[in-house]
Amino acid sequence: KAASIIHDNAYVSKSTLLGEGIAIFAKTIVQPKSKIGNYVILNTNASISHECEIKEGVHIAPGAILCGNVVVEKYCFIGAGAILLPKIKIGENTIVGAGSVVTKDVPKNCITYGNPSRIRKINN
Repeated sequence: KAASIIHDNAYVSKSTLLGEGIAIFAKTIVQPKSKIGNYVILNTNASISHECEIKEGVHIAPGAILCGNVVVEKYCFIGAGAILLPKIKIGENTIVGAGSVVTKDVPKNCITYGNPSRIRKINN
């Protein structure tokens, strides 16, 4: 079983389900009823709101905000300062650029960025 690291300055709700091998950095907040999969990185000052689900191998960069009920599928990268509005689903292997505002679902294997975020490339 892989060890997990949670910074003393991070807040993780007691009702959050945590996988193994995760790293949660300083000033990160994980709100109630969220699910964090195996080998996830929640970088400095990330905010994960209620009932979010972050699946295996995801990296949430510093200052990113996931509003309520967001689902991030496996192996995604969410850039620094990105904002994902409520009830958004990010497909597997997708990259969300830094500072993006994601207003609707994003399919798998995409690169999306901007405000509002738009799909710029599909990686097959």
